[in-house]
Amino acid sequence: MISSVTNTSINTTSNKSTNQINLSAICDSCDPRNANYGKYTEQQISTAFQQRNEREYNAFLKYAGDATPTGIVKFAAAYVKFYDSLSPEEQKNPTYAGTRESATALLNGAKAMEGKSESSSTSNTKYASLFDAFDIFVTRQKSMHTINTKNNENSSSTKITLSDEAKKLLNNSIK
Repeated sequence: MISSVTNTSINTTSNKSTNQINLSAICDSCDPRNANYGKYTEQQISTAFQQRNEREYNAFLKYAGDATPTGIVKFAAAYVKFYDSLSPEEQKNPTYAGTRESATALLNGAKAMEGKSESSSTSNTKYASLFDAFDIFVTRQKSMHTINTKNNENSSSTKITLSDEAKKLLNNSIK
């Protein structure tokens, strides 16, 4: 790991015989609402993002380009294995919370489709359905990242997903 992150007093947790730094906690510390806000330098946060992205690519994202049932089985199985290797604290982080169940359902569906020999038209429809399931899984994982906005009228906090905000901005730019 890069020394700027490892030389800081970062909590590590023992998990499956390896010590892991909770990279998600460091990445989330750039949010002023986060309890760790200001604890890490910009360089440490940047390094944590790089390490987390690298870790995810090496663990499961390298399989994301194959939308066949076999490819989806590889991707989903790798994701479940990756998730299980995370510390309990990182599994609870909004980046990963609730994603194991979706990945397991995707894995079971892809395994059911894997190895079935069907006509090409039926097969293409089944692949499209699996691709849709894969897309739902990825979309759900992305939608776990939320932001809070202040509603000026009643000063209450409203939780929205980033994708909802992106759709709103897109709709406003088209008008």
